[in-house]
Amino acid sequence: MFWMKSPNVIANILSLLRLPLAVAVILTFDHPARYVFFGLAALTDWLDGRVARSFGKGSTFGALLDPATDKIFVISVVLYGYAQSMLPLWGLLAFFLRDLFTVLATIGLLLSGHIRSVSLKSRWSGKVVTFLQFCALLLLLTHQWDLLPLSLWLLGLCAVWSVIDYACAGWKQLHAR
Repeated sequence: MFWMKSPNVIANILSLLRLPLAVAVILTFDHPARYVFFGLAALTDWLDGRVARSFGKGSTFGALLDPATDKIFVISVVLYGYAQSMLPLWGLLAFFLRDLFTVLATIGLLLSGHIRSVSLKSRWSGKVVTFLQFCALLLLLTHQWDLLPLSLWLLGLCAVWSVIDYACAGWKQLHAR
């Protein structure tokens, strides 16, 4: 199987595995197997980038696929938690504030014709928000109802910080030209 020798293909398969793992987490939400599926999702998230970087073979497609599958995984599990009344409405905002800002900013840049003027790489604030999202997801999965509100507040505050951080970086790039 020649295609398995390509690090990009292997990394992309690892990314795509998060999609059925999201379904598996939801289907086993009240069963201990959910921890295995969540752990496998986290492992594939770590491994896909490591595989691509270890061979120096990152791709544009992989750079888009990895965060897209991360988002689909998070959205699926969080919306399930909300639909099952395990997560308050403001918790959804905490989870998705940064992502909502990113979508709106991208639309704004597209409509204004400045989409090529801004090229933001991942930033520390974004990595902190992603880490806190997965921590809050873990608390949701482990039914830690007493710790979940605190983690959601922390996530929300860091999401605001991330929005400001990315907005300032984008603003600097727009006005540096």
